[in-house]
Parts: sequence; C-alpha cells; structure tokens
Amino acid sequence: MEITGLVLCGGRSMRMGTDKGLLLKNGKSWARFVADKILALNIPFKISINPNQVNEYGVIFKDEELIVDQVDISGPLKGILSAHLQYPEKNWLILACDMLEMDVETLQRLLKAAQEVPGNEFYVYKNEKFYEPFGGIYTAAGLQKLYELYRNNLLTNFSMQYVLNKFETYSISIKNNNTAFSNYNSL
Repeated sequence: MEITGLVLCGGRSMRMGTDKGLLLKNGKSWARFVADKILALNIPFKISINPNQVNEYGVIFKDEELIVDQVDISGPLKGILSAHLQYPEKNWLILACDMLEMDVETLQRLLKAAQEVPGNEFYVYKNEKFYEPFGGIYTAAGLQKLYELYRNNLLTNFSMQYVLNKFETYSISIKNNNTAFSNYNSL
C-alpha cells in the first residue's frame, strides 16, 4: 500500500490559545517536527491547514506541501476529507501537529499491520475504551465511502470515534506505557 503522510494543523487551537503547529520544539515548528517523523519512514507528507494559515505556513513549507481546507465540516474530518478531495487516490498516514511524542517504531508497527492485514478501510491504535484516530492509516477507498456519506448528507456524526466504529477499522492495542499518543492542548 502506497502511503502519504498528512499532518493536521488546521484546527482552531482554542484550548491552547495559539496555533499549535507554529509553536517551536528544538528550533522547529511543531508541524515540521511531526512531519519529520513521517519523513523518517521515507514517506512523503502534506500539511493540512485552514485558509487563514496559508501565509504563515507558506514560510515553513512549500506550496505543494500544503492542503487548504475545502470541506464545510467541523473537526479533523475537515482536513482529512479536504486532503482526500485534492488527492482521491492517496492512502494517508495521519498525525496531528501536537503529537510530539509519536515515535517511528509505533508508526512502523501500524504500517506493518496495514501490509499484513489488507482489506480494511482504516488502521488505528486502540486503548482500553477508544480508538486513537491519529496516527492512523486511512485508505482512499474508505475515505471515498466517507466522503459519499458526507456529500449525500448521510453522515450525521462527525466524531472520529463514530467514523472508526462505522467503517471497517483494524485496530492495534496500545501497550500500557506507550506515550506516543500524548497530545498537547495547553502550554
């Protein structure tokens, strides 16, 4: 399965109070820091942003690396479906820009599962109760089905948990001490 990385940066960062993707860690923006994790897997990436972020992110990334939201939906699905509309043939490895603790080994395990257990629409990790939607692999076929539901006004719930429960989702159990899924919502 050919995969492209997608770093979600288009959220409103209301709890953080500032654009998380532009904060710095080790001299790099969080968006670049997370994108580098994808590059470490030898996978190309794109950056999902909202229209208000074009100028600031254009300083850090090339124009062809940016995907600007074009779907009128709330939450992470806005960036995910916008990426799908722009590149409908792509399968995406999706991370949020605040997943600073994500490690290459955890992502490699996910990629291996997608190769060894083909035929699912989405591949994610799961803790005791909930799916961890990011890092996750979202196939072009699964996203097309999701987009059709949205386009035909049949998608009534935009939460990632709802979507992952509704579709053919393969999940990997998270090991107890795995901090890779930590995200940062406050300074």
